[in-house]
Amino acid sequence: MTNRARRALIVVAHPDDEVLAFGGSSRALKRAGWEVFSAVLCGNAEARAGRPDLEDLHADMRRAHDLIGVTPHAVGDVPNLEFNTLPLVELVRFVESSLSELEPDLVVTHHPGDLNDDHLWTARACVTAARLPQRRGRSPGGLTVLHAEVLSSTEWGTGNGHPPFRADTYLQVTEDDVEAKIDALAAYRGVTRPVPHPRSPEAIRAQATLRGVEAGYRFAEAFSTSIRRIPLADSA
Repeated sequence: MTNRARRALIVVAHPDDEVLAFGGSSRALKRAGWEVFSAVLCGNAEARAGRPDLEDLHADMRRAHDLIGVTPHAVGDVPNLEFNTLPLVELVRFVESSLSELEPDLVVTHHPGDLNDDHLWTARACVTAARLPQRRGRSPGGLTVLHAEVLSSTEWGTGNGHPPFRADTYLQVTEDDVEAKIDALAAYRGVTRPVPHPRSPEAIRAQATLRGVEAGYRFAEAFSTSIRRIPLADSA
């Protein structure tokens, strides 16, 4: 095993989901020496109201990623709000490609009970793709898969046959991390909304505070566990 830095991969359906789901945590992990990458299945977000042209959208994404310490790895062209029209294997192969190239220690994706159906299919694809090492006859190592919460989607979800989001894992973040998350979301033109919308700066701060005090921190981001593997040795 090499002595490379630990790696996290955030796999999301749309641009800005990576900020809402992991924006504070990505910056915290980067500060702790991790490498953090993103894979976005629908890089066009063509159904989004008020979306800038594609070149500007991708420029927004680069600015947002710089603010939260994320390196873009893959941007797909899955049609917006139509993930359910594709064979699941197509989504799985997109995720598998990033898993094969990066070999991350941590994968973070959507919660399958989100209101947004694209989020459900992204979560399914990630959990399925996480079996890649076994299908190739290798050990999965210590790969952990977590489901994140996305404001204005997770809390409105009806479950999609899954249990509602329930936090069991917390990552401590700082006030600066929270403010960087807010700035990163603002880098996406037309996404931030005034309070009391869930995507307002006030709501983001409130969520970070709530999740923090749940875990005994000042601020945190919360996740639910899908897969947690803890190897006892490097060879595991």
